Amino acid sequence: MSETFTIFLATDGRHTIIGRGDAVEASSDLREAVEKGGVAGWIAIMTGHYYRRDKVKLARVHALGGATDGQWDAAVEAFDAIRRGEPPAGVPVF
Repeated sequence: MSETFTIFLATDGRHTIIGRGDAVEASSDLREAVEKGGVAGWIAIMTGHYYRRDKVKLARVHALGGATDGQWDAAVEAFDAIRRGEPPAGVPVF
């Protein structure tokens, strides 16, 4: 059985899980942090198994910080690279 999480996905592929399931909206705290940090990205729904090598499905919900539709594919590619342990050059991974 697959899992569903709400995540924040930055345009450079960095990401964080912000809730379980698909009912989590962008809180005012998250919006404020994105604006202060100068990070653009999306609230997205991730379906699949994050810690397996399987590909997960991502669906955009809401853009934050000026993220555009044209940046989505590159962000997803970078997200997949980070999950494989191969972050794009210049992307800090913690």
